[in-house]
Amino acid sequence: GVLLLLFIIISLLAFSAEARLTRISAGPATIIDLPAFGTTGPYLKIAGTYEGELDPADPRNAVIADIDLAPQLGGKVRYTSTFFILRPADLGSGNRKIFYDFGNRGNKRILEWFNDGTETNDPSTAAHFGNGFLMRQGYIVALSGHM
Repeated sequence: GVLLLLFIIISLLAFSAEARLTRISAGPATIIDLPAFGTTGPYLKIAGTYEGELDPADPRNAVIADIDLAPQLGGKVRYTSTFFILRPADLGSGNRKIFYDFGNRGNKRILEWFNDGTETNDPSTAAHFGNGFLMRQGYIVALSGHM
């Protein structure tokens, strides 16, 4: 579980070789078991934050708006963001594929759009997971973004 989480976060930050994670914090995983998940079975919901730093002088980071105006510590710009993961409790029952989405202003809409679920930023009920399409297919659903 923790190795998967680290892999996802590091993959998300791979845009810059100079980006470095400095801290990862996650709350306890919550088990969600709904009939709509079919043979994939129960899912774990994991949420937390990660912190890192990057070099504003690196040309690969020039695409970040106003990075040159951000406060620096030791020549690095520090950042904090959130992550949210839904994964099969038994990874062997999943399809071993990640469906990654980024939260727009912290909004999680992927279950609403793909599962016909009701709008929520903390999916936990049958209504939130709708028809369970992504779960029945065995996807790991991962989101990141400032929330």
